Amino acid sequence: MTEGHSKIGKRVTIAHVFHSHARTRAYRHELLGREGVIVAVLRNGKIALVELDGDQWSYPAGVRRWSIAWDDLQVETTSETPNKRALEYRAGFSWKGRQAVQHAVPPGETGSPGKEVGLCGHGARPLPTCGWSVNFCPTAKSACPACVRLAKIKISDRGNDAEALLAS
Repeated sequence: MTEGHSKIGKRVTIAHVFHSHARTRAYRHELLGREGVIVAVLRNGKIALVELDGDQWSYPAGVRRWSIAWDDLQVETTSETPNKRALEYRAGFSWKGRQAVQHAVPPGETGSPGKEVGLCGHGARPLPTCGWSVNFCPTAKSACPACVRLAKIKISDRGNDAEALLAS
Protein backbone atom coordinates (compact mmCIF):
# COMPACT_ATOMS: atom_id res chain seq x y z
CA MET A 1 0.00 0.00 0.00
CA THR A 2 1.45 3.32 -1.00
CA GLU A 3 1.60 6.33 1.28
CA GLY A 4 -1.17 8.09 -0.68
CA HIS A 5 -3.58 5.18 -0.40
CA SER A 6 -3.07 5.09 3.37
CA LYS A 7 -4.44 8.66 3.51
CA ILE A 8 -7.85 7.78 2.09
CA GLY A 9 -10.48 8.79 4.63
CA LYS A 10 -8.32 11.43 6.31
CA ARG A 11 -9.47 15.00 6.75
CA VAL A 12 -7.69 17.73 4.79
CA THR A 13 -7.66 21.49 4.41
CA ILE A 14 -6.89 23.09 1.06
CA ALA A 15 -3.90 25.30 1.89
CA HIS A 16 -3.18 26.59 -1.62
CA VAL A 17 -3.58 25.45 -5.23
CA PHE A 18 -0.19 26.23 -6.76
CA HIS A 19 0.48 22.63 -7.87
CA SER A 20 -3.03 21.62 -8.93
CA HIS A 21 -4.50 21.61 -12.43
CA ALA A 22 -5.26 24.96 -14.11
CA ARG A 23 -9.03 24.29 -13.98
CA THR A 24 -8.76 23.77 -10.23
CA ARG A 25 -6.62 26.90 -9.85
CA ALA A 26 -9.34 28.90 -11.59
CA TYR A 27 -11.49 28.37 -8.46
CA ARG A 28 -8.71 29.07 -5.95
CA HIS A 29 -10.63 31.83 -4.17
CA GLU A 30 -13.56 29.50 -3.49
CA LEU A 31 -11.36 26.50 -2.60
CA LEU A 32 -8.75 28.01 -0.26
CA GLY A 33 -9.42 27.11 3.35
CA ARG A 34 -12.14 24.57 2.49
CA GLU A 35 -12.10 21.28 4.38
CA GLY A 36 -12.99 17.81 3.22
CA VAL A 37 -12.11 14.13 3.17
CA ILE A 38 -9.79 12.25 0.79
CA VAL A 39 -11.94 9.72 -1.08
CA ALA A 40 -9.48 8.49 -3.72
CA VAL A 41 -5.92 8.71 -4.92
CA LEU A 42 -5.48 9.46 -8.64
CA ARG A 43 -2.67 9.59 -11.22
CA ASN A 44 -0.36 7.07 -9.57
CA GLY A 45 -0.60 8.76 -6.19
CA LYS A 46 0.15 12.31 -7.34
CA ILE A 47 -3.38 13.73 -6.95
CA ALA A 48 -5.96 13.40 -4.17
CA LEU A 49 -9.68 13.40 -4.89
CA VAL A 50 -11.15 15.52 -2.08
CA GLU A 51 -14.84 15.50 -1.17
CA LEU A 52 -15.66 18.90 0.28
CA ASP A 53 -17.67 19.43 3.45
CA GLY A 54 -20.75 21.60 3.31
CA ASP A 55 -24.13 21.87 1.72
CA GLN A 56 -24.85 21.20 -1.93
CA TRP A 57 -25.34 24.87 -2.82
CA SER A 58 -22.06 25.93 -1.17
CA TYR A 59 -19.73 23.92 -3.45
CA PRO A 60 -17.55 25.94 -5.85
CA ALA A 61 -19.14 25.71 -9.33
CA GLY A 62 -21.54 23.15 -7.85
CA VAL A 63 -18.76 20.51 -7.76
CA ARG A 64 -18.46 18.37 -4.62
CA ARG A 65 -15.24 16.45 -5.41
CA TRP A 66 -12.07 18.18 -6.57
CA SER A 67 -8.72 16.76 -7.72
CA ILE A 68 -6.03 18.54 -5.70
CA ALA A 69 -2.24 17.98 -5.74
CA TRP A 70 -0.84 16.60 -2.45
CA ASP A 71 1.45 19.62 -2.05
CA ASP A 72 -1.63 21.86 -1.95
CA LEU A 73 -3.25 19.97 0.94
CA GLN A 74 -2.74 20.08 4.66
CA VAL A 75 -3.52 16.57 5.94
CA GLU A 76 -4.80 16.42 9.51
CA THR A 77 -3.09 13.72 11.53
CA THR A 78 -4.90 14.10 14.86
CA SER A 79 -8.52 13.65 13.86
CA GLU A 80 -9.34 10.76 11.56
CA THR A 81 -12.70 9.72 10.21
CA PRO A 82 -13.46 6.01 9.91
CA ASN A 83 -11.66 4.76 6.85
CA LYS A 84 -14.76 3.38 5.13
CA ARG A 85 -13.10 3.35 1.71
CA ALA A 86 -10.28 1.09 2.95
CA LEU A 87 -12.85 -1.47 4.08
CA GLU A 88 -14.54 -1.65 0.72
CA TYR A 89 -13.62 -3.76 -2.26
CA ARG A 90 -13.36 -2.64 -5.87
CA ALA A 91 -16.26 -3.52 -8.14
CA GLY A 92 -15.79 -5.93 -10.98
CA PHE A 93 -18.59 -6.87 -13.35
CA SER A 94 -19.66 -10.03 -15.14
CA TRP A 95 -22.74 -10.51 -17.27
CA LYS A 96 -25.59 -13.02 -17.07
CA GLY A 97 -27.31 -12.52 -20.38
CA ARG A 98 -28.14 -8.82 -20.46
CA GLN A 99 -27.83 -8.30 -16.68
CA ALA A 100 -24.60 -7.07 -15.10
CA VAL A 101 -23.55 -8.72 -11.83
CA GLN A 102 -21.33 -6.73 -9.48
CA HIS A 103 -18.55 -8.68 -7.73
CA ALA A 104 -16.24 -7.65 -4.88
CA VAL A 105 -12.62 -7.63 -6.08
CA PRO A 106 -10.00 -7.48 -3.31
CA PRO A 107 -7.61 -4.52 -3.41
CA GLY A 108 -4.45 -5.36 -5.30
CA GLU A 109 -5.97 -8.47 -6.89
CA THR A 110 -4.61 -8.82 -10.39
CA GLY A 111 -5.61 -11.41 -12.90
CA SER A 112 -5.03 -11.30 -16.61
CA PRO A 113 -5.21 -7.78 -18.08
CA GLY A 114 -8.74 -6.42 -17.78
CA LYS A 115 -10.01 -9.51 -15.97
CA GLU A 116 -9.80 -10.09 -12.23
CA VAL A 117 -11.34 -12.54 -9.79
CA GLY A 118 -14.08 -11.62 -7.31
CA LEU A 119 -14.32 -13.00 -3.78
CA CYS A 120 -16.79 -15.63 -5.01
CA GLY A 121 -14.27 -16.92 -7.57
CA HIS A 122 -16.02 -15.63 -10.71
CA GLY A 123 -14.12 -13.60 -13.26
CA ALA A 124 -14.95 -9.90 -13.15
CA ARG A 125 -14.00 -6.90 -15.25
CA PRO A 126 -13.26 -3.71 -13.29
CA LEU A 127 -14.21 -0.27 -14.61
CA PRO A 128 -11.05 1.82 -14.10
CA THR A 129 -11.55 5.57 -14.25
CA CYS A 130 -8.59 7.98 -14.09
CA GLY A 131 -6.45 5.58 -12.10
CA TRP A 132 -9.09 4.45 -9.60
CA SER A 133 -11.90 1.91 -9.72
CA VAL A 134 -15.53 2.01 -8.71
CA ASN A 135 -16.10 0.65 -5.18
CA PHE A 136 -18.16 -2.48 -4.57
CA CYS A 137 -21.62 -1.61 -3.24
CA PRO A 138 -23.11 -4.52 -1.24
CA THR A 139 -26.56 -2.91 -1.20
CA ALA A 140 -26.81 -2.68 -5.01
CA LYS A 141 -29.54 -4.75 -6.63
CA SER A 142 -26.97 -6.31 -8.97
CA ALA A 143 -24.48 -7.26 -6.20
CA CYS A 144 -23.39 -10.89 -6.14
CA PRO A 145 -24.90 -12.45 -2.96
CA ALA A 146 -21.81 -14.63 -2.40
CA CYS A 147 -19.49 -11.62 -2.64
CA VAL A 148 -21.66 -9.65 -0.18
CA ARG A 149 -21.53 -12.52 2.34
CA LEU A 150 -17.77 -13.10 1.88
CA ALA A 151 -16.95 -9.38 2.08
CA LYS A 152 -18.74 -9.13 5.44
CA ILE A 153 -16.90 -12.20 6.78
CA LYS A 154 -13.45 -11.02 5.62
CA ILE A 155 -13.94 -7.53 7.04
CA SER A 156 -15.25 -8.80 10.39
CA ASP A 157 -12.11 -10.98 10.62
CA ARG A 158 -10.07 -7.77 10.75
CA GLY A 159 -11.62 -6.90 14.11
CA ASN A 160 -13.38 -3.77 12.84
CA ASP A 161 -17.02 -2.91 13.22
CA ALA A 162 -17.22 -2.98 9.46
CA GLU A 163 -20.51 -4.76 8.97
CA ALA A 164 -22.27 -1.57 10.05
CA LEU A 165 -20.19 0.36 7.50
CA LEU A 166 -21.02 -2.10 4.73
CA ALA A 167 -24.72 -1.95 5.60
CA SER A 168 -24.76 1.85 5.33
